[in-house]
Parts: sequence; C-alpha cells; structure tokens
Amino acid sequence: MVIRTLERRLLRTALTSLGIACSVAMLVAGTFWRDALEYLVVVQFHALERAHVTLVFTNPVNDRVRAEVAHLPGVLRTEASRAVPVRLRAGHHSSNLLTPLIWRSW
Repeated sequence: MVIRTLERRLLRTALTSLGIACSVAMLVAGTFWRDALEYLVVVQFHALERAHVTLVFTNPVNDRVRAEVAHLPGVLRTEASRAVPVRLRAGHHSSNLLTPLIWRSW
C-alpha cells in the first residue's frame, strides 16, 4: 500500500526525499564545524603550543634573563630562541620582517 502511494504521488515523494536529504546534510555540516574546531584547539594548545607563559622581547637580552626566568616559582623548563630581522627585496618591492625574541616557560 505504501509503495502504491509512493508511485501515485511521484513528485511529492521526490520532494520529500530531497527535503530529508538536505536536512541530513545540514545536520552533518553543523556537527562537522564543532568537531573541526575542537580538533584545531586540541592540536594547537596540546601539541604545538605547550607553554603556559610566553615572554616576547623586541630587543636582544642577556642569557642571564633566561636564568632569572628559570628560577621563578613553578617554572619547569625554559627555552630561548632568537629571530633576526630580515629585509626581503623583489625588484622595486621591499618588506621588513621582524620576528621578536621569544622565551617560553613550561
């Protein structure tokens, strides 16, 4: 009986199937973004950026500063890195890139 009704109202059946397919697609897309954002947060803060505190200095400082930061309460490990300013040139275009000195404390 159901199949006979579906055959008699073919347009209604097709539009109902299309509506159900679109609603399922919307539900899948809605939950995809939540999962994708959660994955990005987990990767960024648990795998890449494991530091609780990041100190950034715009000018070079002594290694003594790293030792002072290492002796602060709760600091388990320090890591120093230095970035050097660079001027990029291509023809008549030029750009100055300055990445500051970064200190991380775990």
